[in-house]
Amino acid sequence: MSRQGSQSGSQEGVEISRMAHRVLTELWEVEARLEAWEERGFVLRDLRIRPPTGGRVEWLGVVRAYQDDGRVVGFCSAGSFDACLHLVCARLLNGSMKWKVDEYD
Repeated sequence: MSRQGSQSGSQEGVEISRMAHRVLTELWEVEARLEAWEERGFVLRDLRIRPPTGGRVEWLGVVRAYQDDGRVVGFCSAGSFDACLHLVCARLLNGSMKWKVDEYD
C-alpha cells in the first residue's frame, strides 16, 4: 500500500472514531435524561432508525413515546445513519421533536 493510501485509510478511521464518539455521547445524554423525563410525564418507549427503502433516499428516525395526553410518534430523516441518529438525539435533547398522535400502535 502506498503511503498516501495508508494516510487516507488512517484519516478515514479517525473520522469514523469521531462520528462514533459523537453518536454514543448523544445516546448516553438521552439515556441520562430518561428518568427526569419520566418524572415529567414523558416516557420514551421506542427509537428506531430505518434504512432507505422503497424509493426513499434518506434514513428515517422513528421515535415513539407516552406523554400525558397519550401515545405519540416523532419522525426525522437524514442522508446517513449517523446523521439521522444525531438528529433524533438532538431533537430529543433540545425539545424540538415534533410529535403527532400515534394512530398506528
